Amino acid sequence: MTIALDNVVAVVTGAAGGIGRELVKALKAANAIVIATDLAPEAQIEGADHYLQHDVTSEADWQAVAALVQDKYGRLDALVNNAG
Repeated sequence: MTIALDNVVAVVTGAAGGIGRELVKALKAANAIVIATDLAPEAQIEGADHYLQHDVTSEADWQAVAALVQDKYGRLDALVNNAG
């Protein structure tokens, strides 16, 4: 089955781990715009449009994610909270 997510803006937390990396790949394969986040500094997330070091327990970090999404795309269509 093929799913098209053309230009859907998605944030994936916990993107440096196994499931997170595969989620990023699957979203990119469906043509989504992916912002990957993880605690790991400077993680190399193949295919992600953006990467942010992000602690999901930090309000300030969530504000940084929201600011990037708002500034670059003006909307968020999907949040995959995979961290933890």
